[in-house]
Amino acid sequence: PPADDKCAPVTYDSGDTNTNALVEVGETWVYTCTEPLNRTADSNTPPTGDESGLVTNTASVTGVPVYLGVDRPPVTDTDTAQVLVIEPGLTLTKTASTEVALAGTDVTYTFVVRNTGDVGLPIIGPEDDLCVDVAPTLQAAPNDAFNIGDLNRNGLVDGANSAAPEQWTFTCVQTIDLPQSPATSIVNTATVIGIDPLGNVYRAQDTATVRVIDPAIRLTKTVSQSLVPAGTTVTYDFAVTNAGDSPIESDDVLVDILLVDLASPPTPTCTSPTYVSGDIAPLGELTRDPAETWLYRCSAPISAPTVNVAGVRGTAGPPIGLDEVFVVDLAAAFVQTFTPAIDVVKSADPTELGAGGPVAYTYLVRNTGDVPLANVASRITDDTCSPVTNVAGDDNANGLLDTPNSLFELTADETWTFTCTTTVAQTTTNTVVVTGTPTDEAGVLLCAPPSTVRAAAFRITQPCDVNDQAQATVNVSAVQPPTAGSITVVKQTSTPTTATFGFTTGTDAFSLPSGGTHTTSNLLPGRYNITETPTAGWQLATIWCTNASGVPVGFRDGSTATVDLTSGGAITCTFTNAYSGTLPTTGNGSLAVTITLGALAVGLGALLTGTTRRRRRGAHSTDGQTV
Repeated sequence: PPADDKCAPVTYDSGDTNTNALVEVGETWVYTCTEPLNRTADSNTPPTGDESGLVTNTASVTGVPVYLGVDRPPVTDTDTAQVLVIEPGLTLTKTASTEVALAGTDVTYTFVVRNTGDVGLPIIGPEDDLCVDVAPTLQAAPNDAFNIGDLNRNGLVDGANSAAPEQWTFTCVQTIDLPQSPATSIVNTATVIGIDPLGNVYRAQDTATVRVIDPAIRLTKTVSQSLVPAGTTVTYDFAVTNAGDSPIESDDVLVDILLVDLASPPTPTCTSPTYVSGDIAPLGELTRDPAETWLYRCSAPISAPTVNVAGVRGTAGPPIGLDEVFVVDLAAAFVQTFTPAIDVVKSADPTELGAGGPVAYTYLVRNTGDVPLANVASRITDDTCSPVTNVAGDDNANGLLDTPNSLFELTADETWTFTCTTTVAQTTTNTVVVTGTPTDEAGVLLCAPPSTVRAAAFRITQPCDVNDQAQATVNVSAVQPPTAGSITVVKQTSTPTTATFGFTTGTDAFSLPSGGTHTTSNLLPGRYNITETPTAGWQLATIWCTNASGVPVGFRDGSTATVDLTSGGAITCTFTNAYSGTLPTTGNGSLAVTITLGALAVGLGALLTGTTRRRRRGAHSTDGQTV
């Protein structure tokens, strides 16, 4: 049979079609031989590196011709075959940008694919089981379609045969989350596949492990009162705890705790709150297990609405041999100040008396602060007049003296009216005191009442009532015997007439023609009504009353003039009638003057310069008012 210098045994396979054991003319006998080849040991010229090996082997065969039964000289033939022996190799190295990462931060994975064999390999991947966007690191333009490691840009990860074995680089960015318990790290695996020229598949894998930590710090800030009178001192408490969530509790230990507090407007006494308690051994480490709560405190007077924000910082990492990782938390508090205030205006009517008599006092009370006030009606007092009665002003009937400047939703500009009537026999100056207790819009007291019993609902443990006072003086002159006086009625018409007009002065009834006068004498001091009876075809245009000095007095109500006659006084009232053209009156409550076209000039100069006697609604005396 044939012989091969590299392979044995050589085995007959087929070709002896007539089974005569002779290679007949026209027959082709086939022999086979199988032999494993080694890239280096079997190469004719062994490679010095990772290159492929070339194996050349020679087969030879000898045959003895037979002709007419006689052997002839043998014949031989040889042939060679070459086999390139390849030894592909592929590795994948995966690294993470950090071995320890904060939960929620990004980690960059780098994948390096190396050809450790001889022939170039096209690759598939790499792919990562957790990081999905694996991207090649590309060359600079204009070659940015090729991986930075594809030096000859042939699309193959070349091996030793190229004389420049290649390594291709890929990256992927992943946001690291906390692993599922009980795992303490994130472990992910990358895989790359290479295919050699013979179609063989080569697979390489690698993993990367990232330990995940999640340190955190929590700050809780509280204030003793959040709604206080301006100038009140409040106390702030700051509770600092370790809020870490790392899979390994010791990874959350915090050191170098720093707490600061900033406010607007500033509260200098609280910039650096004072440590109170909570740090247990080992001192200086805020631990999660055992759980610690570090308490800080400060106090500050609050004079205006104040917002302050506290910040705390802790440092993780050094206790476990890592770089510093700062964790922070913020907490805010708001303190609203209120400024209660009340105002009272007091008046007397009359302010002048001859021999003494009744005086009506009026008190107008307003809330000039920024919170409602309670108990106003029950606590108003006058040192010489009682009772003081609330007659009007609580527009919404809630029992609270409301303010238009309220800090709460309910605002109302209320003026409460109180009255009190008493007899004054001598010149008197008396004082009213009004007091209010601050509340919220529902009437809940904001401060403790002025007593030793304080309910839990009270927000401030000191009373914060406000008050105001006002005075009024009533002068009583020396007593003089009354002197009789008189009232004279003068009748005028805008045009001459023979008509007569009926009048009454007190109980004195009489009639007057145009141009006529009538005097009622022997009248005691007091208030008198002078009334004209309506006359057909005539309209009462004006009533003009003056005293002996020519000063206007009294007031008009329809066809009646009301005057106050002083002791020994003399009053003249002129009634003027006309047919047409009346102008609007100035209204009740002042000296009513109706000017007709026919009497335009009557008393006009006195109207502009005189002093009238004006009646206040609901009162029975008069006061002076300059017009």
